[in-house]
Amino acid sequence: MQLPKNRILLVEDNPDTQALLVYLLGNAGYDVTPSNTCSEAFQIAENELFDLYMIDGLLPDGNGLDLCRQLHAVNPRVPMLFHSGLAYETDKQRAYDVGVQEYIVKPADPDEIKKAVARLINPEPARYFASVVHVDDGAAGMASMAARCN
Repeated sequence: MQLPKNRILLVEDNPDTQALLVYLLGNAGYDVTPSNTCSEAFQIAENELFDLYMIDGLLPDGNGLDLCRQLHAVNPRVPMLFHSGLAYETDKQRAYDVGVQEYIVKPADPDEIKKAVARLINPEPARYFASVVHVDDGAAGMASMAARCN
């Protein structure tokens, strides 16, 4: 029995870039649903479930940041990868501020794209450092525990 493929909503208006990304990610084992506009992408996201949103920065009917805000409001658990020619640090910070987890500047290396997608769809388990705290002596023990947590 084959497991279902992870689904990506790809929002990219450039036909060549869109075709390349659909091919690249499809060959990597993902089910890619392409969209050309903000309005089309939002409509698709309202009706279908995805494991990742991959969004271009500049689209014919709006900007990718506004779409990120809308998609995040619909389903805040779906990670977002911003794929844009906007390369300034302020552009990246604006994207992170609306919930984007990864930002890739165009043109990007295909391996970089595949690695970013894999990181977002299959994140490594969080690494926690466990320690045993003995609280035998009341306030001193609590102070020791508080110091370890900070």
